[in-house]
Amino acid sequence: MKHGHWNAACVALICVVLWTGTSNSVVTTYIEDFTTTVYKNKINTTAHWDTSAGELKLFPFISTIVGDYDTDMNPKSWTPS
Repeated sequence: MKHGHWNAACVALICVVLWTGTSNSVVTTYIEDFTTTVYKNKINTTAHWDTSAGELKLFPFISTIVGDYDTDMNPKSWTPS
């Protein structure tokens, strides 16, 4: 009885390998060169599409100070817990 189960398992494994190995798949590749704005999502993009240089860039980041906090000149010693 054990031998019969082993043969069935081997046949099933071979069938799975053969059927999955012969499946057809289509490989498609597209490379954006950023020379046009055809694929630019004007509503959702926050990037700068530089079509003259063919580059996609982030806009320059300008940092701003939100607030500040002035501490005592003689802070108390701190030890990690």
